[in-house]
Amino acid sequence: MDYPNKTVYILDDTRRPHIKAIAEELGCKYITRRDNKHAKAGNLNNALKQTNGEFISIMDADFVPFKNFLTRTVGFFQNSKIDLVQTPQYFYNPDYHARNLGLDCILPNLMLTTVSVLSSIDQPIRRIVDRFPLCTPVKVISGDRSYWGFTNNLSETGAKITLTTDNLSGENKIELEFLENQFSVKAELLRGEIKGNYANIAVSFSDVGLPENRKLVEMLYCNFNTWKKPKKTGVIDSLLAVISSAIRFRPILNKY
Repeated sequence: MDYPNKTVYILDDTRRPHIKAIAEELGCKYITRRDNKHAKAGNLNNALKQTNGEFISIMDADFVPFKNFLTRTVGFFQNSKIDLVQTPQYFYNPDYHARNLGLDCILPNLMLTTVSVLSSIDQPIRRIVDRFPLCTPVKVISGDRSYWGFTNNLSETGAKITLTTDNLSGENKIELEFLENQFSVKAELLRGEIKGNYANIAVSFSDVGLPENRKLVEMLYCNFNTWKKPKKTGVIDSLLAVISSAIRFRPILNKY
């Protein structure tokens, strides 16, 4: 997984030499014990005594986490009131190629989608002001302070961001670090507001060079793992998408 400072422990409750050999080959720490008292709970408690990490992520042997799992969850602990983060678990693995192409939600309605494409009803045009409901972790650097948050929507020219804090400095010039995509971009703070325990800000990108622009385009058009997916696409959703495409509906507001 992508995270600079981490240690992976394999907790083997059956003392198997070949598992120890695999752990050494993969560069993991190997922990076992003499007995199997209290099953999984006992195994975890035994390991906790031998580790000293600031944060601990527990996974079963059959878990298949995405490589950005840690970068998308560690930021929640910036809130001093949060001690535990529980993430969703999916017990059915969709076709991985379909998921990477962002097709896992529309395959049930493939016929409508195919008709839409073949009849040239929907021909999306790339515009730098178009916003996308992209949800990805971001580090906001304002002066000598740093904040964690996530994007609510994103374009090639700006973003709306929710920060996991209700304390935001008044700096207008900020820098955004997109850790999953390993690049940063300078931005100007347009406005901000406090809602409950969170700060919501709108920013406009500045001094975007070719490397940063290529990264933004990759995020917006090539990496569908960070798109919001509140529900699977239904028949009505597909029909509305086709109708919207037919009348060439586009957002009226192009500025953040």
